[in-house]
Amino acid sequence: MLIKVYTDQSIQSVATKKCLSNHHVDFKEIKAIGNKKVFDYLRKVKAKMLPYVETENDSWSGYRPDRLRKMIENKS
Repeated sequence: MLIKVYTDQSIQSVATKKCLSNHHVDFKEIKAIGNKKVFDYLRKVKAKMLPYVETENDSWSGYRPDRLRKMIENKS
């Protein structure tokens, strides 16, 4: 499963990455700050805040422990 995490330096981004790493979930981090192409993409998909997480069949904005937990459970 390909997971993309669009990040900045916020506590929410750090917590999301830490949660995924602690559960040995592979993900691709895409840094949004200073990247116009990424910023334009996030506007297009109407991301409300960072981090923005995309999986093959889901996406969400912000630190969402409930969504992360569900994704980790489905991975097992």
